[in-house]
Amino acid sequence: MYYSFTGEFAELMRIDRTTRGRGDAAQQVSLDSGLRRLDINPTLQVPFTRWPFLIVDSTAQWRGTYWTESVDPHWTRNMDPALRQIEESVGRSFVEFRSRATGPSFVKIWDTPNSGYSERMKHVIEPWTSVGRVSAVDNFDQIVQLEGIDAIRGSTTQFGYGIDTRLYARVYEGGAESVPREILSASIMQTYYTDDRASLYDRSFRTSFNNTSPNNYSPVSIFVRASPSQTLGATLRAEIDSRYKELRTIGAEGTYQRGDWLEARGGWSQRYFIEELPGFNDPRYLDHYVNGFVAARTRGGTVRGLYEFNYDVKTGRYLQQRIRIEYHAQCCGIRGEYQFFNFAGLGHRAVIPQDRRFNLSFTLAGLGTFANVLGAFGGGASGAR
Repeated sequence: MYYSFTGEFAELMRIDRTTRGRGDAAQQVSLDSGLRRLDINPTLQVPFTRWPFLIVDSTAQWRGTYWTESVDPHWTRNMDPALRQIEESVGRSFVEFRSRATGPSFVKIWDTPNSGYSERMKHVIEPWTSVGRVSAVDNFDQIVQLEGIDAIRGSTTQFGYGIDTRLYARVYEGGAESVPREILSASIMQTYYTDDRASLYDRSFRTSFNNTSPNNYSPVSIFVRASPSQTLGATLRAEIDSRYKELRTIGAEGTYQRGDWLEARGGWSQRYFIEELPGFNDPRYLDHYVNGFVAARTRGGTVRGLYEFNYDVKTGRYLQQRIRIEYHAQCCGIRGEYQFFNFAGLGHRAVIPQDRRFNLSFTLAGLGTFANVLGAFGGGASGAR
């Protein structure tokens, strides 16, 4: 048996900006949803591994959480939204049991003596099932839901099921002997909830928390990862709505690294339109993005450069572009960085339409780095318009 204990204290700062009315009567309203939260979570884990063909892993945990603010139980939607959150503390505790059985496992091993890539390969197929139960949470509607930990619905039993498949290889990576590596893996999974409202708050799926209609069945999640070498890797994620049998989202990422002088990353994601599914039936809230990152350096790191971008395919706009160039000598160095943001695609949520930032810093050996008083990117901007 294994025992663990985690605790967290967080101060969450959040402001929601909305627009009331239309035309000349439109008014922007800011709602402060921030609060403080204390969470304690002891966990007991009991693995059962005596059978080589079947592994059962069980956990039991108690979770106690305290918030400094809560939702007014008398608040209704026709009241002022600023009155929804009140300075009255609220606490919650529950017990969760979960068990997962993996297997029986199906394994095939074969030699590849004529391959210049690998010496041997191994294919594993593992179906799995799981069951979990969360005890009652009577004050769920009084909890301010800012993160996934705040939206755990009680009195719910979940049944999960899926299948994992992995391909291993003993590959040649420049040494005298081959080394084992997982070069390809894929999984497909789904969850059934006894309380259909639990589908709205399941953190195992990316499309939860989207105000969709409750469903006893979660979307079908598909995940594929490929890593044929140390320098090359890729992942793909997709979720298919179980009711309408259509894609909710799909995304792919890829990485490439060449020694210590070149690193490149790229990604693509899209959110699809489903006519009858709330949260996905409004074209204004769909998205389609492409992003990229390239960093290079000369031998020894004297000159370094970086370019990064996020592009909105739907609107045909760059959301962000970033360029950085550095020069380092033995005694000193200089770095210039330029970043451009385009917030026009956010509509009324954008406080300003554009933001341009430029930062210049110097490094002196033994003294440190000197930059503008507003700091480097992430801490402040030297100019915005």
